[in-house]
Order: sequence, then C-alpha cells, then structure tokens
Amino acid sequence: VTEFCGSAVIDVMGFSAAEFVATPGLWWQCLHPEDVRRIKKAFSEGTDKPRLGFDYRFQRKDGRYRWLRSELRRRILPDGTFSRELIGFTTDIEESIQREAARRKMEIERMRTERTLETVSKIQQRMLHATSVAELYSEACQTLVKDGYYQWVVITEPKNSDEVCFSAVTHQ
Repeated sequence: VTEFCGSAVIDVMGFSAAEFVATPGLWWQCLHPEDVRRIKKAFSEGTDKPRLGFDYRFQRKDGRYRWLRSELRRRILPDGTFSRELIGFTTDIEESIQREAARRKMEIERMRTERTLETVSKIQQRMLHATSVAELYSEACQTLVKDGYYQWVVITEPKNSDEVCFSAVTHQ
C-alpha cells in the first residue's frame, strides 16, 4: 500500500501522487509481465536486507513502457530487525538502457566486421596458393564453413566465365 508519493511521480511514471495513494496495487499492475517474477523474488529475498534496488519496465498511464530503477531502504527497528516499510526513490533510466543497447549492438557489429575481414584475409591467402579455379572455390568454401559462416557451401558450374554460382545454408 502506497502511503505517500512526491509530486515528481507524474513525470517519471505518468500517474499523479493522488492516483498512486488511492489505488492499492497500481505499481504492481503497471510492471511489465516479464519483470514481475524477478521483482517479487527481489522483495521476498530482501525482507532481511536494509536495501533493495532493481531495474524494471513500467507501463506509464499513456501506455508506453519505460525502464525505471527503484532504490528502496528499510528502517532499522530498536530490536535490530527491519521494518516492513520501504522508503525510496525511482529514476527513469530509459535513455541509459537505450545507450547501452546501442553500444552492445555496435560492439557486435565491430566483432562481425573483424571476423569477416579475418575470413576474407584467409581466403585471399588461399587464393595465392590455388592452382585452379576449382581449387580456389573449394578453398573459399572450406574457409566459410570452417569459420562458421555457413553449415555448408556448394559451388556449381557457372553458365559463363563471369559468374560464380553457389548455394549455402547459414547457421540458425
């Protein structure tokens, strides 16, 4: 049960403080379904901890999901146990999540490019030692399969000397 929310809650979550206080369970209802289990687990495992913190997706009043981070703490009671009451704050982390996803995507692309360049270099080295076009194609196919680009590659006889025909199956 929410007893108090600051007025900034509307900026972060899209609901007014009055709506949060008047609607028990509103926060739980707005969690992304894929995050509910993880958040429930954090709460259940955090009953004997002074602090809780987690990132999650929250559906704002306008229907959009935003990534948020909540940092919560419990008061320590005179007997040394923790109160059930949680006090904390929530921050919109959507932009940092998007920046991190873009950074990971760029890193994956960089690694793919490096790997492709390494494979092209291997094929070029094999081309220098090939004694026939058939051997050249065979070496290129073996390299593409060995480096994990394809499960298998077959080069077929071209219709004319300017074409290369091949079939390949990629890894799923």
